[in-house]
Amino acid sequence: MSTIKRIILNVLMTDGTEHLDVVVTNADRFKGEHIGRRQKWATLEESPQTYMMFWAYAALSRLGRFSGTFDDFVQQSETVDEAGTEDVDPTGTATPGV
Repeated sequence: MSTIKRIILNVLMTDGTEHLDVVVTNADRFKGEHIGRRQKWATLEESPQTYMMFWAYAALSRLGRFSGTFDDFVQQSETVDEAGTEDVDPTGTATPGV
């Protein structure tokens, strides 16, 4: 059985604001895949930085920490780095039976 991985990003904005440990959700990745096809981006394997930037943008927008467009985000972000991944134990968060 494969391990479920959580993607975590760190984002530094050009104004010095840091967004640390931003968790990328399935919704963020789905949105990136959808927009990438529509905009005719290269594949994830060919252009991982583009997708990582979009995932960061989507996550920060979802969290209410960025309100501009993706183009605005590209201009206002200095770096987006993968802070890491962590294994998720899907059974670890289950609610115990009553």
